[in-house]
Amino acid sequence: FHLEPEMIAGVVAPRGGGLPATRPVREHARLAGTLLAAHRALDEGGDREVGIRLLRDALVALFAPRGRRPAGVAPSHTTPDPRVARARALLETRYRCGIALEDLARASGSSRHHLVRLFREEVGVTPYDYLIQVRVRRAQELLAAGWPIVEAAQEVGFADQSHLHRHFKRRLGVTPGAFVRG
Repeated sequence: FHLEPEMIAGVVAPRGGGLPATRPVREHARLAGTLLAAHRALDEGGDREVGIRLLRDALVALFAPRGRRPAGVAPSHTTPDPRVARARALLETRYRCGIALEDLARASGSSRHHLVRLFREEVGVTPYDYLIQVRVRRAQELLAAGWPIVEAAQEVGFADQSHLHRHFKRRLGVTPGAFVRG
């Protein structure tokens, strides 16, 4: 399966709470069986409704183990914090050169520690982890557009190709080279 972030967010955070953070690769036999059954139902002419239900069940199990709310999914009664929104916007626009936590906190109107706590509660990761996610996502877009790996790494703000490689594989489960070949 290749699932777009919007599809996952629609299943596990239907009120727009954001995409939860999770490890890109997991070993879980029962979850694998559910995904295989969903794939068969959706891809091999099976019952589409059953396949969609199985896929939704697998996503919930993947992002909310042991019945807990997925990381980064805000409770439905909360509203997004404008300080976090300002910090996210800055990280989205200044991902190439990055931004010091002190400057990010000042721009968002919060202390460093308070911003990190608010950010983690609302987004599911720290501001630094979010910055890395933005860089990986941008690198993925450049690679899909045909950029050489080393140039994509430099363009999005990674120190070098191995720095991109490490974060790309950790977040997407494949190396940049395998992504390009795939």
